[in-house]
Amino acid sequence: MVIEGYYRIALASTLLAITIVLSFRKTTNYYKKWVAAIPAILISGLIYLFWDMRFTSAGIWNYNETELFTGLSIANIPFKRWILLIVLPFFSFYIYEQLKVKLQGIFFDNVFVVVSLLLLVIFGILAYLNSQKLYTFTASLFTAAYLGYTIFRNHFKPYYTSFYLTLVIAAIFYLVYHIGSPLSLKHYHEGHILGIQLFSIPVEDFVWLFLLLLMNTTLYQYFLTRFRIKQNKA
Repeated sequence: MVIEGYYRIALASTLLAITIVLSFRKTTNYYKKWVAAIPAILISGLIYLFWDMRFTSAGIWNYNETELFTGLSIANIPFKRWILLIVLPFFSFYIYEQLKVKLQGIFFDNVFVVVSLLLLVIFGILAYLNSQKLYTFTASLFTAAYLGYTIFRNHFKPYYTSFYLTLVIAAIFYLVYHIGSPLSLKHYHEGHILGIQLFSIPVEDFVWLFLLLLMNTTLYQYFLTRFRIKQNKA
């Protein structure tokens, strides 16, 4: 049980170490872009932790007691959750930079604009129809609002292809992170979710993940430009 309790920390720590080592590859020079990655991760991480703390205190979800007492917890949020909000975006930025290099000259941006508009409609409908299910409602509403802002601001369009492919890879890691251990990280109040699950993970978590990656990546791209860091062409 103790070993199982540390599975997620071991997985996240391993991924972090591998990403740091790969950051020095000359194909992307990702280590030079950490100055943009750090503020993006901090801003989105603080927003997500506030959301997490509020919903935990409201009883919309709660963490497995084994997860809370296996290792550190801060403000009743397991350290595993804190480290996920750091490691997943940090790793995703590296994949994102790699894809910008590998996909030079390959553009599906208009396709992904359509995909984004369809997702915007879906998230909006989910929020409208589920105002009483607070996790479904907030995840869908926040994601629709931020995605709509991203679409209509139109600065992120050249990076859609790299972003969506990065999202797929991040989702695979998220699945492995959660289903690789028999211990459930969180328990959800049934009245605040749709009840639709993928490998015992509520579908709302994937909306949560989409927003996490979108917020991080757009902020990261903003700071790359703001700090005038040499970028890999999309």
